[in-house]
This record gives sequence, structure tokens and C-alpha cells, in this order.
Amino acid sequence: MALDPVLSAILVVCLLLALAKILSELFQKVGLPGVVGEVFAGVILGAYGLGSIPFEGKPLIQLGPLTVVFAYFGMIIVLFTAGLETTFTEFKAAGVPSFVVASTGAALPFAAGWYISSLMGLSQEAGLVIGLALVQCDVAIIIRILDELKMMNLKEAKMIISIAVVADAIGLSLLTIVGSVGVSNVPLTFGREAWIFARSLGLWFVLVVGCASFIPRFLKRRANTLEREGSIELAATVICFAAAGLSVILGLSPLVGAFAAGMGIAGSGAIKRVKEYAESISIIFVPILFAHMGAQMNFAALLSGSLILLIVAVFMVTEIATKLIGSGLSALYFLKDRGAGLRIGVATTCMGIDGMLALNIGLSHGLITTDVFTGMMLVCVLTTIVSPLILKLLYARARIPESERSQSVLKN
Repeated sequence: MALDPVLSAILVVCLLLALAKILSELFQKVGLPGVVGEVFAGVILGAYGLGSIPFEGKPLIQLGPLTVVFAYFGMIIVLFTAGLETTFTEFKAAGVPSFVVASTGAALPFAAGWYISSLMGLSQEAGLVIGLALVQCDVAIIIRILDELKMMNLKEAKMIISIAVVADAIGLSLLTIVGSVGVSNVPLTFGREAWIFARSLGLWFVLVVGCASFIPRFLKRRANTLEREGSIELAATVICFAAAGLSVILGLSPLVGAFAAGMGIAGSGAIKRVKEYAESISIIFVPILFAHMGAQMNFAALLSGSLILLIVAVFMVTEIATKLIGSGLSALYFLKDRGAGLRIGVATTCMGIDGMLALNIGLSHGLITTDVFTGMMLVCVLTTIVSPLILKLLYARARIPESERSQSVLKN
């Protein structure tokens, strides 16, 4: 007897959420990022896992439109939460060195990803998505490692955080190029894409300035009204989705608006309550997002010796080499410290959640195949696991001045 489609969809979401949570906890217990466990939950339940088993003429587990909606909400929440971690004042204070390091650390992987993709016979659109994924750097994971090691007070640690903030701005602007390619049939040209990037970066900056100016003032003026239970949380939700909608009207990705809204709220007195609220709703939507990504990975193709193995090998090396050269060498120039330059280069190779989001957007727009998506997702997973481990080893061997270590310990 067939289940009602709505009930079936609800059961699948519940199953996906439960397994994602279980695997996330297990991965964290062995010292690995929980997001990797969430991705593998999707691999197990997806179309290439248990979902491939037929039952009464239909797949045993089918991830339908409801799962896609949950995943899309998850993307918006991830970018909104990322914005909550940085105020516009901190963004402005990043300074010239961080802007230079972030720019070189983005330009080289993007160009290399696009060029190498063409040499491998992949489409220009696939090269664009691969380049965008290679640009990404998941600062949240790196901050967690630095905090564990009591190194947050180091000059290089502050530079890593600043670099990540600037890299987010560059990555979000590149994301708009991917979106524009996905909805139009106009051939890719350097001039057209350069114009879209420059326009997107300019509009992103205007949106961020507007949110940073308007949102804190609005929340301050409505402080008495928003003291009621649930009012701040409702206001934050409306602001997030309103900014996402405005960014679409401006021709940008809705994720750009969500990030800008988060950055605007970060400069307000409501930041603590909104952070707690964002963490609460993330428990539902974000695991579904990464499980949904994992569900689209085809490990059967990997085992059959397809293009996937080549993609993993080539772009794993590309990511490490271009980030060490692009970010590491430029950081070395400013800090005059080889060890610090190497550690910054290694930190930026952690593609993490941001890289996975870029690939998911490319797949949803039909710009990359399942094989390319699977291969690049594995690159994201591997860098997310390996980068923090190497960073821990480098800091364990580093000769950090005792005064800086003690300050860092006191601050934590």
C-alpha cells in the first residue's frame, strides 16, 4: 500500500535528519567535522544508496520537493549565520594585507580550476563552478581549531579571520556569475563575466553598507517593542528573507542578501539572541542541506573507476598548491615569517561548508554533472578533514612567543 506523498516526504525528512544527527555526533567523537557525517547520511539514504532499492515499483527512499525546500532554507540560514560572525566595522578593519592575501588566494585557485577543467575536457560552465568551489575557505572550522590551541590572539590568526571575511565577499560575487550562467543561454566570455563580477561586488558592498546602517538603527528604535518573547527572532527572520529577496531583485543570489542581513544584525545589540535563534533553527535545516548534498553523490561511479578519481586527485593537488602559493606566499610577504605564511596557506585550503554550497548551487543549475559533483564534494570533504589536522601539527611545532601564548590562554 502506497503512502500519501506528503506523509512519505515528512517521514523521509525525519529519517534524513535523524541519521544526519547520529553520524554527525559519531564523526565529532573521533575528531572529525560533524558536517562530514551529515554528508554521509545523505550518501546512505540517497538515490545511489538505499534510495536505489525498489519497493512496490518505486524507490524505497525518495528525496522529493520537500527535501529540496528544506535544503534551500538551510543554504540561506548557513549564509545568514556566517554574516552574524562579522560586523561591518571588522570588515573595514581587515586592512590592505588581508585584502591582498584574500584576492590572490581567490584569483589563483579560480583561474587554475577553470583552466585545468578545460584541459580535462569539461565544459566552461563546469570549470566556473569548480573554480568557485576551490576559492572557498571555511573559516568556522579553522577558528574552532585556533581556539582549541589557544592561538586566537596571534597576529596571523586575526589575519586568517580577516582573509576569510574578504574571501566571502569575493566568493559571493563569483556566486552571482554562476547564477547568471545557470539562468541564461548566453556564451561565457571573459569580458561579460568580469563585468558581472565587478557589478556583483559593487552591489554586494552597497547592500552590506545599507544593512549595516539600517538594521542596527531599526532594532535600537524598536527595542522596547522587540523585548516581547519571540519578537527579536521574528524580526531577524523577516530581515533575513527580505534582504535575500532584495538581492534577487538586484540580480544577485539570495544568499548574498542573507549574508548581508547577518552582518547588519551583528552590529546591533540583538546579536546574542539572534545567534541563539539561528543556532536553534540550524539544527533542523542545515543537516538536511548537507544530507541532501550527500544524497546526490554517486559512489558507484567512483568504484567503477570513472572520471571521479581523476577529479579528486587533480583538484586536491590544485587546491593545496594554489592556496599555498596564492595565500601563503602573499601572507609571508606581509608577515615576514615563513611559518606563519605556511600556516595561513594551509588554513585557507579548508573548503568545508562553503565549497559544498558552491557545488550544490552548480548542480542545481545544471552546470555540472553528478560525476563532477561527486568528485569535487570528495575534495571538499578531504580538505575539511586534512587541513585542520595539518594545522594542528604545524602549531604544535611552531615557536610561538610565550607572551603571545599566555595572552591567548587568558583571553579564552
